[in-house]
Amino acid sequence: MHGKYGSGHLPAFDTHLRQSEIHHYPIFVLDRPIIDGLWTKETALLAVLLHEMSKPEAIRLRWLMWFDADTLVVNPLIPVESFLPTHDLDGINLLVTEDWNGLNNGVFLLRVSAWSVNFLTNILSYPTYKPDEDLPFTEQSAMERMIQDPRYASACIYVPPRWFNSYPRGEDESWNKYHVERGDMMLHFAGVGDRPRVIRAFYNHVASEREKWEIPLSKTLLPEEIADFWKNVRMQRVTKS
Repeated sequence: MHGKYGSGHLPAFDTHLRQSEIHHYPIFVLDRPIIDGLWTKETALLAVLLHEMSKPEAIRLRWLMWFDADTLVVNPLIPVESFLPTHDLDGINLLVTEDWNGLNNGVFLLRVSAWSVNFLTNILSYPTYKPDEDLPFTEQSAMERMIQDPRYASACIYVPPRWFNSYPRGEDESWNKYHVERGDMMLHFAGVGDRPRVIRAFYNHVASEREKWEIPLSKTLLPEEIADFWKNVRMQRVTKS
């Protein structure tokens, strides 16, 4: 929430505050750059992660969710933990989504763990140790490369984009799996022009039709969809082993 991602994105941030109040989530706000460019994302996340890891395990946060400033919670009734893997899948440490460009790390879930410390550290060091590699989306591309690394791949899972990284509806119906629907938790204005204006307009739209967007988890198709998803992941892992 700084520079071009500052005051123009405040309506979106208000929706995150509301969700945090409903579910008692702490929020950590990045309100100034730490290092150059978008690499500040992983740096800020690593700082929070190390702070949590320094605590006794019993009082640590279990997961962190990164969300870009241009994300709007359209259904704060959905608890973030609804999407987490079941306890028997404790080897999964990262939940991400992808679109037509590959990984989109505007929103992702990261387990508080030593694995995550190593993962973020490797992303931040990527340009130093592989300076000749092209990273078209800077830190996002570095994260995608690390997800493909055999040291990390088995602990990373791509989940359906509409779980927590939906996009505004476009004209191309073949991209429906990315488009926000009523009842979805979050909307991400990735690649949208004049984002402050568009965010404010959508914020007003959702506020005026709150009863149509804010649907309790039990009245959505998410519980069944999530259960089936993790069941399939579990079966695939058993088959591979």
